[in-house]
Amino acid sequence: MKTIAIAVFALAVPLSAVASAQPVSATAGFPIGEKSRIHTSLEVGVGYDSNRDRFDNDNAPEDGQLSDWRAIIRPGIEVEVPGTTFQLQLRSLLTITQFFGTGVISSDTTYGGSVGATMQIGSDQSAVSFKLANELLRTPTLFDESGTIASDERRFRQWFNNGSARLTFRPGGRALEIDVGYQNQLTLYDSDDARLPQGQQHGGLFEARWRFLPKTVLLFHADVSRFFTSNDPEGSIETTSNAIPINVYVGAIGQVTSKLQAELTAGYGDTFSEASGRSTRGPIGSAIIRYDLADTLSVRGGYRRTIAPVVALSSYSADVALLGLQSTIFGRLLFSLYGQYEFRQFAALPGVAGLDDGSTAQVIIGDARVEYWFFEWLRANLNYRVIAQLTEDEDRVANVSVGAPGIQRFNRQQVFINIGLRY
Repeated sequence: MKTIAIAVFALAVPLSAVASAQPVSATAGFPIGEKSRIHTSLEVGVGYDSNRDRFDNDNAPEDGQLSDWRAIIRPGIEVEVPGTTFQLQLRSLLTITQFFGTGVISSDTTYGGSVGATMQIGSDQSAVSFKLANELLRTPTLFDESGTIASDERRFRQWFNNGSARLTFRPGGRALEIDVGYQNQLTLYDSDDARLPQGQQHGGLFEARWRFLPKTVLLFHADVSRFFTSNDPEGSIETTSNAIPINVYVGAIGQVTSKLQAELTAGYGDTFSEASGRSTRGPIGSAIIRYDLADTLSVRGGYRRTIAPVVALSSYSADVALLGLQSTIFGRLLFSLYGQYEFRQFAALPGVAGLDDGSTAQVIIGDARVEYWFFEWLRANLNYRVIAQLTEDEDRVANVSVGAPGIQRFNRQQVFINIGLRY
């Protein structure tokens, strides 16, 4: 589910970002004025999908064939306006997927992509700065950050919007940073099934960071929001409820030594769901390290626990274990391996047959990639990903599984080869 995907991705960024083997130089792009530039990109690929509709093998249509081949075209454009007092970045990406319709599966075309903007007034060294960011996503998404769970392109298509506004204060010697902000999320399923709900979340946040070492900060974070859901009144399965989720945690994030980076946090989360018995509460936190075995070889791994409301199935806790390895050879060839296990515990839904005492799901992700840069503007990559979602009892939740993608059982493998240009 995209809600889970974005949460995992947002928390993983500090330790998952790794520079490409051949990053595009600062002088690339088409100049606008003195410093601003327009960057264009195009990615073309072909791939095999073992389960394009994300069906359980035991419950697939009788005349259906799960696997299919497909082609992908991804044009993009980005506008970059750098500066010390004002910065602006606009970006857009279109994903066109053509399914070939092998076997008895029909061929068709799907469209997805993203549109985003980030604006900052003041620099990271200013006494006061303001940052506004928004990203609108439309599935399908394809091989985004390792560890994210992309929404389904065909059965559970989504619109997802994620926005934030932060006002940052840096008093004194700027060793202390204080953020006061607003954040919102909107999840809208675009499906023929009327039982899939919609959800939106609005809230405020407070964050304080004390830089007690040059590259390490002590962190205090607190956020509270209002979570709304809605269903089509005709034929809907009421598996959602409004909530007032909160998250409070403290921790330390940064570089411990020249080779070791760490993220250690601990706190408390509670969804405060309005419907009786549908809240999820308890400890949250993370313990993740990244170690550079050499200048061109790094490994990271650890554990993360989150609690949040979800558009379908009310609320959940997620325990995630992850392990990844990345290596660069001769500055042009990049290898990466990533594995993740996630255990989800969904709150009980009193009065909903099959879910009145809660439900669980397990997600296993494997990801392997090889990327070669011919030039700083031209690359080729081979990607393999497997995603398996397992449920405790498929029969017990069969009556609501269509309206709850998070507990549907499936196994999906994808292999893609792509050529990408960016200037």
